[in-house]
Formats: sequence, structure tokens, C-alpha cells
Amino acid sequence: MSKLSKYETNKLRISNKFVEYSNFIKLAAYLADYGFQCSWLSVDDHGADFIGVHIITNEIIKVQIKSRITINKKYENKNLLIAFPRNERHFDKEWVIVPHDELIHIFTTDENYIKNGGKSSKSVPEYIWEQVKEISIIEPCDF
Repeated sequence: MSKLSKYETNKLRISNKFVEYSNFIKLAAYLADYGFQCSWLSVDDHGADFIGVHIITNEIIKVQIKSRITINKKYENKNLLIAFPRNERHFDKEWVIVPHDELIHIFTTDENYIKNGGKSSKSVPEYIWEQVKEISIIEPCDF
């Protein structure tokens, strides 16, 4: 077998599902350092893409993977964490995993959220980055 060559997924025409699963593998490897064993969920019905179970405490986390900072009514009150990079153009840099319902209060006003039912942005606005890092369950990580 010849030597494998690494590729940049943002430069290839590959499916979004492949990119999402690739990001899961990278996040799962990172979460293993925190004692979590992660499993991909084959069906995502407005819920988690994967779950993690802590090997000592049995704590369960449910994580939705996004390519950008996102909040949405369909994720509300489900005890979901949202994983995303600081900037979708630099999709391999500064990933965080934050509680969705806490992110709502940082990322938008209650009035806008009720009116629009959600919000996303290509990058985390600079003025909230410190707050996002503070509520993240991990330190920002690079892949």
C-alpha cells in the first residue's frame, strides 16, 4: 500500500454527512481525554448527533454538531450541547461544546429568539467569544 495523503475537506467536494461524521470522530477522540466514550447516533431527529458516557461517573452528554454557531427552537429544553468551531472558514480550529440553552441568552435577545426561532452566524461574534469559551465544557480545541 502506498503512503496515505491527508486532504483538506473544505477543498474537496464531499458530502456534508461525511464532514459531520469526520468532525464527530475528532471530537470523540478529544472527549476521550476527558473520560468520555462516544457513540454516533444513526438517527438525528432534531436531537443529538452523538452521545458521550463518562467512564467513571456515567454522566451522559448529548451533542449536536454544527459547522457554525447555531441556536434553534427545535433544540431547546432537550439538555443538548452544541459543538461548533469559532469560524466556519477555519473549521479545524477552536471548537467548543456549549449548552444550547445557555448559548441562547448569550447569542441573541429573548425577543429576537421568540420572533425568529433561531439564529446562526459564520463565526462567533468577537464580543461574545469570551462568554462562549466560559460556558464550553472543553477548552477550545483544534483538529
